[in-house]
Amino acid sequence: VDKIAWWIPNKKLRESFRNKFYSIYNPNTIWQVEIEIFSYCNRKCWFCPNSTIDRNSNNMYLKEELYIKVLNELKKFASIGFITYSRYNEPLSDKIILKRIEQARKILPNVWLTFNTNGDYLTKEYLDELAFAGLNHIQIQCYLS
Repeated sequence: VDKIAWWIPNKKLRESFRNKFYSIYNPNTIWQVEIEIFSYCNRKCWFCPNSTIDRNSNNMYLKEELYIKVLNELKKFASIGFITYSRYNEPLSDKIILKRIEQARKILPNVWLTFNTNGDYLTKEYLDELAFAGLNHIQIQCYLS
């Protein structure tokens, strides 16, 4: 930063630049963590690796102890942008998502919790349960053939 900021003639502007830089590029900040708490997906979209591998017949779960350990390790960082519960699975296909969101909310009360879903399992009641558990955001994907 000093190699970049030294040329700013006004000390106040120079310090402002340094502060903004460090707030954005702080090594104690994590912007995004993706956690797949289980492997099941109910679809085989043509663009997804799931179209060539089997994620239907054997649902593998992330061990709760490991999940809690990860959350507790994340507490060590000054700031965490968000945790997303999606990758190659369908997060709403198993209601264990509610418990995992509650656990994350308890351990990391200020983190933004989100995920992507195909919406196949979504109901008004389920949406209410997710909000009550502490979910901040949900993205429903719509794939046209």
